[in-house]
Amino acid sequence: MQAGGRKTKNSQKTPETSATNCDGLGTTGGGADADEDEREFRQFMKSAMLSLQAKLDKNNDIQLKMLERMDKVEETQREFERALNFTCGKIDEIKTENETLRTKMANMDLQLQTAKQQLSDLKENQLKQERHSRGYNLRIGGVEEHSDENALEIVKDLLTTQSSRKQEVFYREAVYLL
Repeated sequence: MQAGGRKTKNSQKTPETSATNCDGLGTTGGGADADEDEREFRQFMKSAMLSLQAKLDKNNDIQLKMLERMDKVEETQREFERALNFTCGKIDEIKTENETLRTKMANMDLQLQTAKQQLSDLKENQLKQERHSRGYNLRIGGVEEHSDENALEIVKDLLTTQSSRKQEVFYREAVYLL
C-alpha cells in the first residue's frame, strides 16, 4: 500500500485502510483516488465488454454462415437422394426389362432349335423321297435332251431301231439306276 490508502498492483488491502461504501463495492481511504480507480475499472470493464460483444457478434456471423452452408449441404443431400432414388428406380426398370428380354430370348432360342430340327427332318425326308422316286428311273446316255420331249417315245424309238445285240450292249453300258 502506498500512503493515503491507495492500492498498488503488488499491494494488498488491509482492513484498516479499506472502507466499504453502501453499494458493497470496496473503496480505499482517499476519495479522489478511489473515484479514479473506479473510473478506470469501469472503463476497463466497458472496453472488455465491448471487445467480448464484438467477438460474440463475429462468432454469431460465423455461426449464421455455417448454418447457411449446412442448409445448402442438406438441400444438396436431398437433391442427391432424389436423383439416387430416381436412378435406382430406372435401374430396377432396366433389370426387369432385361429379365423379360432374356426370357424371350431363351424362348426364341428354343424355338430356333426346334425349327432347325424340323428343317433338318424335312430335308432328310425330301432326300429320302427323291431317292425313292429316282429308284425306278433310267438314265440313257448319248441322247440329247430337249425341253418339249416325250421320254417314253424316245425310249421306244431307241429300242426298236437298235438291233438285239446292240441293245444288250447299250443296256449294259448306258443304262443304270440312280
